Amino acid sequence: FRFTLIFFGLSFAFAGTVLALYYFTGGADGYIETNNLILYINMPFWALILSACFAYLLFTLLFRASALVLRRETKPVEIIDSNKRVGFRALVDTGNMLRDPFTNARVIIADYSAVKDIVPQKVREILDKAGAESFPAMYEKIPYEYKFRLIPYKTVNKSFDLLLAFKPEKILIDGALSKNALVALSPARISDGGAYAALI
Repeated sequence: FRFTLIFFGLSFAFAGTVLALYYFTGGADGYIETNNLILYINMPFWALILSACFAYLLFTLLFRASALVLRRETKPVEIIDSNKRVGFRALVDTGNMLRDPFTNARVIIADYSAVKDIVPQKVREILDKAGAESFPAMYEKIPYEYKFRLIPYKTVNKSFDLLLAFKPEKILIDGALSKNALVALSPARISDGGAYAALI
């Protein structure tokens, strides 16, 4: 559904850009004509080709610029635990001040689906049966040997809640080792568009 909306949105934007270029470069005469009650645009072929090429170049530059901005705002993250590893991009959130209240270790909030492969099988079976709102409630069912813990956090609307977190063997952020960091599991996807899978 999202890709369909993107396709039609880009199509409308592309067509609108082509028409705007033709209109503002003096091609407004005979701009819209009718034929058997059907509206159509009588645009010369050369004008269509030139404006389409210009529109393509314009959109290419815009998307590349937005991609560069996104890459500056995100960093690659790699998590290693029990000879398994997962990798994804994380958004650098300056407002994320989440810390473990006991050790003061930084906490990375990651999509459960992004780190699921390194979560121990027994824990995964417990969490897969849980609803999206009941991850913290599963804490008591997780064997102590896996060393999961609950991290309290405060949202923008000043409500308090809990996140289920664990400490993997290694966390690499942009290639640098992040010591003592924890990974908190978010049942819901953090990014609607999938551009990143965690907050750091």
